[in-house]
Amino acid sequence: MDPRLLLRGLIEKRLGERHLLKGGVNLVGKDVFVAPDDERNMLILSGRRERWSGAPRSQAELVVVSGQTVLGSLPMPEGASLRNLSIIDFQPDKVYFLDGKVFGLGHFDRKEPK
Repeated sequence: MDPRLLLRGLIEKRLGERHLLKGGVNLVGKDVFVAPDDERNMLILSGRRERWSGAPRSQAELVVVSGQTVLGSLPMPEGASLRNLSIIDFQPDKVYFLDGKVFGLGHFDRKEPK
């Protein structure tokens, strides 16, 4: 079996799993909680005891968090989701990628330009 198909199936299954809400907030990453019932898109960064408030809950929004820092957010056009996004992280020595369309992820080493 093609390993990409297996990975795609695993990711589809995980994205489709519904998590139960506990006390109005849920852990989504190390020390990062989401408050899905708030009037706005809301994150709670527990390590810094800080809340981040985004767009109104009626607006789709992509938020990027690194550790305990919200790097930024982007409004999502209608129909966009993790299932059809490509996220690329350019570092000086590597390029990391996550592609929701084909459920690919990994990295490439970078070389100095000739």
